[in-house]
Amino acid sequence: MDLIQQYQSDSESESEFESEREEEVGLNKEQENNPKVNNQEKCESESSLPPLPRIEIYSQQYQQNMSLKEFSSYCYLPWNPSLPVVRTLDKVCEKVIQTFPELSKNYKFVQPHKDISREVKHHISVTYSFTMPIDKADHVLPSMMKKFSKVEIPQSLVQEIGGSSSPLIAIMNKKRKGVRFSLNDHLTVRGSGSKIFLCADLNSSDESQQQLCKELRSISKNVLLENGIQPPPEGTFLSPPHVSVSIGYLKGKILSKTDIRKINSKLTGIKFRELQDVNVDVEEIHCIRPPQKEVIPVHSQRLL
Repeated sequence: MDLIQQYQSDSESESEFESEREEEVGLNKEQENNPKVNNQEKCESESSLPPLPRIEIYSQQYQQNMSLKEFSSYCYLPWNPSLPVVRTLDKVCEKVIQTFPELSKNYKFVQPHKDISREVKHHISVTYSFTMPIDKADHVLPSMMKKFSKVEIPQSLVQEIGGSSSPLIAIMNKKRKGVRFSLNDHLTVRGSGSKIFLCADLNSSDESQQQLCKELRSISKNVLLENGIQPPPEGTFLSPPHVSVSIGYLKGKILSKTDIRKINSKLTGIKFRELQDVNVDVEEIHCIRPPQKEVIPVHSQRLL
């Protein structure tokens, strides 16, 4: 219900924006019919409209990828948090955003489950984006999936997930084996420029979690090298592994890397015990493959 209310709130703000647009359009028509209207006022009215966000239709991406004969892919562990967990993450993000005016003033934050521009919602990124020729994808990606299937999952991470005290939910969400990750008790900010991320890092004190993500990334890198594809340069964005819980889109001034470091130095001291109670349960690893039609197809492989 909270999510529905939040969605309605977003819709209401969009309706207000549309009403303002209609008023502007009406004003422009009136000015066209009245030759006495000052041209300068007309220009000022038009320039006062907020810039439209950049929209990139997925079919356009598909056409671009096909014309270039290459495409970008990456591997990730999809996570479907429960509604109570989503509410917890939303509240934590809101507290952080309100604590740092430089975040709320310069970026509009959207949680993954409400971000219509993102096909992939909550997830743990396993690899950086890598580029390969489309004609190699049908061999390289299945080979990568096959090697992922042979990874031995640490027993400490194997948990029984699903089930419910409600008979109906129990039927729809049967008990099964999954891989359970845990989180640190604070958030971090990653990225810079026009897009930044509020992230919940995986529990840094659990070596099994860190090693599993590192092994999966190493497998991907080796498969690319075996097929003559240059892996992406190693950076710091995926270290430590994390879940992006909110994405900030630029609406004001770009925060520099120095600004981000200053925020992170303070964030480590803001503890959220509720994050330690969040279970990040995953069952599969996914890898984006060349797009077909207008959906994002993925190769998927169960971890257990």
